[in-house]
Amino acid sequence: MRLLVSVRNADEARAALAGGAEIIDAKEPTLGALGPVSVEELRSIIEAVGGMRPVSAALGDSGDADVLASAARAAAEAGAMFVKVGFADVREIRAVRERLARVMDGALLPSSPCAVVAVAYADWDEVGGAAPSTVLAAAATEGAMGVLVDTVRKDGAGLFRCLGRAALGSLV
Repeated sequence: MRLLVSVRNADEARAALAGGAEIIDAKEPTLGALGPVSVEELRSIIEAVGGMRPVSAALGDSGDADVLASAARAAAEAGAMFVKVGFADVREIRAVRERLARVMDGALLPSSPCAVVAVAYADWDEVGGAAPSTVLAAAATEGAMGVLVDTVRKDGAGLFRCLGRAALGSLV
């Protein structure tokens, strides 16, 4: 098992490294579950990590696919090893696949090993997003590196209260 620590800036990244983090996850939680840091902040986080650990970057979970694709390209150019994209504002598999494909195109650079992780929300029905099974199917079809199951709400309800062990197990 590897320890992923979410950070907002370079100081937090250095503290996470000192604390034993194995993956540094750049995100701004005040902007949502997948709130992105600015490109400038991402660059400073990557510089602070200095190649000692992989850095992932949250892109967001709503909005125009082309904007998210541009954000993926910027993160890849900055040196992120993974980008994460969510689907809080779309339900249909066609829309999920389109967003995922555009983000994967954006992250694909000849000089960068940046991979895409699709984020499924356990509380999808409460936020109007795509069901985890839809995100998983789209990720498999489009060739995403993986799927992360998270919650939009951060009120302590927790993953298993939102999705349940059997439903979560069916995704693995």
